[in-house]
Amino acid sequence: MYPKYWIYRTEMFAYRNQYVQAKLIKPPPKRLSKVYSSGGFHDPMQNEPYGVSIKLTFRINQKHPHPDNYIDDAGFQIYSERLVRIIRTFKVNAEYFPIGFVDESNKKVSNLRYFVFHILEGVLPAMDEKRSGWTGNREIGIKNLVLDYSVFEQRPMFICNNIYVPLMRNDLKTAIEEIGITGFIFSDPEKYHTGYRKPLLKFNTASQT
Repeated sequence: MYPKYWIYRTEMFAYRNQYVQAKLIKPPPKRLSKVYSSGGFHDPMQNEPYGVSIKLTFRINQKHPHPDNYIDDAGFQIYSERLVRIIRTFKVNAEYFPIGFVDESNKKVSNLRYFVFHILEGVLPAMDEKRSGWTGNREIGIKNLVLDYSVFEQRPMFICNNIYVPLMRNDLKTAIEEIGITGFIFSDPEKYHTGYRKPLLKFNTASQT
């Protein structure tokens, strides 16, 4: 029996008509690649290690809730210390970088401990291409994601090939939910679809006069 997997993403939500979000201010998002390019950094979601110890500062609203999985405006995964602690127990291949928070007046927020979580598990060939309806065309996408559990290693977290969505094993998802970790949205792969589906062509077979 193979373990169940779930697609996961960071939840975006509002509090008192404002989005709860961490905004990168140091270095500014547009300067990220330039500041850290010497170490091999080129994108927050790259498969390779960053190659440098990044140091980031984000601005948050102190009056907002602080989810364990904090959405940001630069493409990083920002996880709380307790979420990182759980992930480490499952021995996920990743690197972690402590970050700083400041409030809206640029005062340091010292009571929150968060990290950039950069997964290094890589992209695995997990998709059953035939049953998923994969044509090789990403614009068309898939009708639903069907996994072929017999062809990939059962890692706790990884990225699925072709459509590049993140997947989490059920035991890690359960551990996250049991202690009330916030900021995740989980969905069943077989209810997931991408792109558009070409409509079936309908021909008028009636005789024309």
